Amino acid sequence: MSNLSLVLHYVNDLVSLPVGICVTDVYKGKPSAVLGLLRTIRDRLDIEYALSKMPKHERSAFLIKELITTEQVYVSKLFLVIETLMTPARLSRPAMLSRGEVDAVFGNWKDIAFKHEAFLDCLRGAFPFKKIATYLDTSILFKLLDGLMSWIKPVYTTYILNYDASIPFCASLRKSNQRFDSLVARFEEAQAMDLYSFLILPVQRVPRYLLLVRELTRCTPQAEQLRACVAKFDAILHTVNERKRALDNTRKVRAIEASIHGTFASIGNQCYLREGFLGILGADEEDETRSYFFLFSDRLMLTRHIPNVSPCKDFKFDAVFWLKDADEVTDEMENEEAGAEDEGEGEDATESAASTSTTAPSDVAAVAVTDYLPDAAAGSEPPEHETEGDERACMFGIIMKDFVLGLVAESEQSKLEWMEDLSSAIQKLKGK
Repeated sequence: MSNLSLVLHYVNDLVSLPVGICVTDVYKGKPSAVLGLLRTIRDRLDIEYALSKMPKHERSAFLIKELITTEQVYVSKLFLVIETLMTPARLSRPAMLSRGEVDAVFGNWKDIAFKHEAFLDCLRGAFPFKKIATYLDTSILFKLLDGLMSWIKPVYTTYILNYDASIPFCASLRKSNQRFDSLVARFEEAQAMDLYSFLILPVQRVPRYLLLVRELTRCTPQAEQLRACVAKFDAILHTVNERKRALDNTRKVRAIEASIHGTFASIGNQCYLREGFLGILGADEEDETRSYFFLFSDRLMLTRHIPNVSPCKDFKFDAVFWLKDADEVTDEMENEEAGAEDEGEGEDATESAASTSTTAPSDVAAVAVTDYLPDAAAGSEPPEHETEGDERACMFGIIMKDFVLGLVAESEQSKLEWMEDLSSAIQKLKGK
């Protein structure tokens, strides 16, 4: 439902008209809502086709008009949220929401609204709408966009970093605060769009500028300055996205740490890479718990999946394998097939593996080494089911300094993904 809401709002933004399509009605297949959506898409396609047939000077004038129109629609929606939600929530007696709760849901929404209102006034002053017929000089627009970019990065970074947390907070607030829920419900009914479709507006706006300016560079002879704007918008988006990715990673890491019972070294600011169930070759078959691994940029953490092992914790810490001590990732299936091609060397390899002395790393000292070694290396016969073709194709290993960690993925595709991520993390630590 939320994804459908984003698509509808994006289409609505492209056409620059309030189409009044209810997300729920489209989701349920209501004919009038579906027809409205189709008309909206058709209108946009008609505009795109007409634009492609215009002479360059007419196209540039059209794009200037579209910039002003979409900015006007954007500003009107920003102030609509302020006037119908934020202000009533704070000024009602008693107040529906505290100042902190308003900030948690809407972030720096007012700051964005007032800055864009000023930018819209500048656009209107520079380009009187009814007088835009042809436009070839980009210097005025460049100055306006340059002024916009002077504040857009810090303002939007602040909003976007708050955005992901605001969605679940708003949902929980509506469940616990009946007055606020009723206010939002009336707002959504009046606008035929849910609140989340409005909260996503600032997230979508900067890419929208980038698309418009990039299109303008294709139809104006003096495009050098606008190309500089495109580069700046690209840099802004990159910075904002990097900050958001870093915040998302921190939240993910903290959530993982909170879900694990036991004592282990803090993950800190390491990057989360992947997680999932992996079998361990040579593990105790009587242990009914399943081994669940978390891969970070510096370690592979082994836990046992035990739902509700303690309040709000579904995993029990078992061991950690530091990637700085890993040499490489090996495909167990490829190794065994290669050994089978040379029968004479196969027996020698088996005897050598059985006699090799292995030592567990210090942080796994409390766990038997054989729990983490392939059966050949542990000196015991593998269980019968491990010789089956499907499982053998899912085997791979991590060659550590003193032993080999043999693993079994849930599928061949999963195996390849684990091997790729592990190899990449190991190589980065080695500086290669």
